[in-house]
Amino acid sequence: MFLAADKVRHQDLDDALRRHLAWQSILGRDAGLIAEEVIAHLAGLVDAEVTVTLDIAANLPDGAPEHTVRTVSENSRTLKFDSHGFEET
Repeated sequence: MFLAADKVRHQDLDDALRRHLAWQSILGRDAGLIAEEVIAHLAGLVDAEVTVTLDIAANLPDGAPEHTVRTVSENSRTLKFDSHGFEET
């Protein structure tokens, strides 16, 4: 059950809201703002366990330049993405 932020009131510990769920399709340029304005506040709570799942789908009508393929692939490996890669369509 989701509660609108303006309906949340101070509560006893027994009645505390204990989980937050959200989803939104975003543009890449919005990811940093979401990290700063939402994730950081949740992750800053004592004993909070915050999981963020990121799904990237980039359609490149003109194809990706070799230097972009190399940079994105290297960064994905360095950041230990579970899965990543480019494909021809």
